[in-house]
Amino acid sequence: MTYYPVENSENGVESDEKEKEEYLKMVLGSSGFGFRKKEILPGNIGYLEIPLFGPLDRVADTLVDAMHKIADTDALILDLRECRGSMDQNTVPFLLGYFFQDPVHLMDFHIRETNFIRQFWSAAWVPGKKYLNKPVYVLTSGRTFSGGEALAFLMQKEQRATIIGNITRGGSHPFQLMRLNNKFGVNVPYSTSVDPVDGSSWEGVGVNPDIFVDTKLALHEAHLLALHDLLKKNSGVERKRLASIFEKQQADKPIFKHLTFKLKAFPDAKMVIVTGSFNSWERESLFMERKGDEWILSTEVSPGRHTYNFIVDGKWILDPANPEIEKGEFENSVVWVK
Repeated sequence: MTYYPVENSENGVESDEKEKEEYLKMVLGSSGFGFRKKEILPGNIGYLEIPLFGPLDRVADTLVDAMHKIADTDALILDLRECRGSMDQNTVPFLLGYFFQDPVHLMDFHIRETNFIRQFWSAAWVPGKKYLNKPVYVLTSGRTFSGGEALAFLMQKEQRATIIGNITRGGSHPFQLMRLNNKFGVNVPYSTSVDPVDGSSWEGVGVNPDIFVDTKLALHEAHLLALHDLLKKNSGVERKRLASIFEKQQADKPIFKHLTFKLKAFPDAKMVIVTGSFNSWERESLFMERKGDEWILSTEVSPGRHTYNFIVDGKWILDPANPEIEKGEFENSVVWVK
């Protein structure tokens, strides 16, 4: 993920750099500089929600702080369900340095223009304690893309984590913005990412989870699995304590409410999809059906505030019947579920 918006620009490179800086501030600020949540779940299980991997020089302090917070936990859940990718090729290898004692040859970039191969290794040294010999669980969805997929793919390949959730989007080729004029640009892949051993990648196929789970239940299921795995490793008082937490978490299964989406018109559309925060913005899971003069879909979502959009034959649109809109990096319709 190396994307910056292209707007009206009269000052060439200088204006491009200003736009990039403004875009970076907006994206990094809204994502908690790559770590939206840093928590310790019941049972001493770390939880990090990672919506994107920002430029390493901008997010290193936040990354190190996140790993410091969970350093003494007994298991770790990395939530990549809404991870849109990476803005720096070095951020994922740096983070992965925490999970391996020695450097691991992660992947190679084959750069088309120069026929150059760039190797990527996990960092040999990282600030603070490494997270070794403890279970790691990675949550994925149809929204997980690019750099998020890279982390899941590499941790799975090295048998360092259990992947839980849904198949990822399938984008492994790094790309960069090519300006067409002062108003338009296009993102063009300039290299391929491949496994250094067998040449495989997740391009076009995504990363298959080890355990398939409904996206909105992935965290709950991963927490239970982590507790179950810790139960098997402990005995005596600690085992009883973990068993009590396990039973409580089982009983606290997330509650979902029925919600129906309707979209009038578009009689000639071939495919209409609804996607939003309730399904981690997966694009190929909630297909609407044509009934009479409208498209309809019923699903279950957690109570609270949700943002969403319709996708009509590949085009994203707001809900024309809903005046409540969230404005930010993207515009989304808003629905409240009680």
